[in-house]
Order: sequence, then structure tokens, then C-alpha cells
Amino acid sequence: MQKLDYAAALALLSDGKEKPGAKVPEFESWLKLHPTMFVLKGKEHSGRFNVNFAKPVRHFVHRITGGCGNMGPDFWPGMQLLIDVLRGHSEDNKPQPRMTGLGLFGGTRMLFKKNPEVVRPGVTEVFPACAEDCDGAAMLGIVARTDKMHYTPKGLVVSTEPKSDFFTIVHPTQCSIAVLQENADTGAPWNAEFLRCADIVGDLQQEDWGALLTVYNGGKVTNDEIDLWCEMYKQDGHGWNVLLIKGSGGTADRLANDSAWLAEHPNVHVVECATESMRQKLLDLGAISGV
Repeated sequence: MQKLDYAAALALLSDGKEKPGAKVPEFESWLKLHPTMFVLKGKEHSGRFNVNFAKPVRHFVHRITGGCGNMGPDFWPGMQLLIDVLRGHSEDNKPQPRMTGLGLFGGTRMLFKKNPEVVRPGVTEVFPACAEDCDGAAMLGIVARTDKMHYTPKGLVVSTEPKSDFFTIVHPTQCSIAVLQENADTGAPWNAEFLRCADIVGDLQQEDWGALLTVYNGGKVTNDEIDLWCEMYKQDGHGWNVLLIKGSGGTADRLANDSAWLAEHPNVHVVECATESMRQKLLDLGAISGV
């Protein structure tokens, strides 16, 4: 065990006799660039927490939800199209609108148990893949701790997924995450993530932010989240837009092909899983901006 440097500690409490080093403002700037973790109980509500991510970006919050461990390989390529649209990529390299504002996602990454060097594609890879090209956006991962967390050489494990071919870690490129749990001994259910995201979206919409829920694939939990956004739209009479990507499979396809259900939910929009179609629709709904 390394010994404590009492002399150095005393010097830092002295009147400037410490060794030359980074000044406090420089250190604070360095600190802000490093990962931040918030731990929230399932029912906690904090306006200050939301404000941490609201100041520096355009007032639009974009939530992406959908397929993860249960999504089949046939639907992986379509996610790359969505990523390219959000980051403003085009084949001819002409400037395109790109994501600005606040992005909310699951904050995790899936790794194959047989080879943890390989990422299992899922919707939680979309926003992290856009971050480098979207300097006008901030990404916040909302992580539901459904299992005991423990450190491994591959990352901070939040779920071991005993019946699956993958395990789940906190996304390694994510700068800020909120970990949800009931208490130190009890994890959170899977729906805690989308409930917390809806709280954040609701708070921000009260401050005149725009909002969109984009759905790619998904299962029952995704369906429950869509139902919540539709219910909130009925209560508020505005906002709470939902975009279903048709051709992504799962819940998104099932609802996108249900004309009777769509007619009952005017806040729900449908777009084909094609680059130009998604670009125009996301621009119309405010999730991407500028050129």
C-alpha cells in the first residue's frame, strides 16, 4: 500500500508553498471532461439533475428506445442508417443536418460472453456513435441497475444476463450516466429507465423544449414506453411526439402497420428505414437541425 504523503498534504493547506502545478480553474476544466455518475432512487425527482444537461445545448430532447438483446441480426444494418442521419453523414460529403440538443438513451453496451471484445449491436449504440460528429449535442445515459454492479477488465457490469449470449456494461464512451436503483441492496426493474426519461422529458417540455421518442425495433417494454408517451400527449394536448421506424422490426413495425391504432394516436409518426426518409422526418420533427 502506498504511504500517504503528509508533507504534500500539509503543503496544500499552506499559504502557497506547495509545488507548482495546475491552477484550480485548469483543474476544474479537466474535471468537467471526465465521466460523471449520478445515483438516483427509482422515485426521486430532481430539477437540478435535469439542469446539468440543459444549459449548453439547443432546447430539444431526443429519446431513442427499442431493440437490444432480443433484436435479430437482420435489423442491425438499419441502425447504421439512423446513425449516419443523426451525425449528418452523406455519401457525397455535402453538409447535412445533424443532431443537436440532449439525447437520452439506455447508457449501456452489450458484449458477447464468448468473446467480450465483440459488441452485440443494440439501440444503445446509436447515440454514442454520433457523439464525435455532433458537438452541438449532449448525451445522457440512463442506466437501470437490474443486477449487482461489479468492475471487470471489460467495464462496469450492470447485468450478467444469465440466459443470454451477452452481458451488459455501462457504455465505455459515455461521459455522464444516471444509475437507477431502489436502494443499495435492490436493483431497478427494466421499465425504470423509460420512466425516468419520461420525467426528464416532461420537466424539459414545461420549459418549452421540443421532444421526440424515436423507436427502432423493440419489445414489450418499448411498447409500454410508447403507451406512456401517448397517454402524456392526451393529458397535455401537445408535445410527446413519437417516431416509429418502419422496417426495423419488433414493436416499431407492428404499430407502424396498424392503421387503426395510428389513427387514434396523432402524436405518432411513421418513417421508412431509409436514409433520406429518416433525414427529412427527423428534420421536420426537430431532432436534427442546421447544415
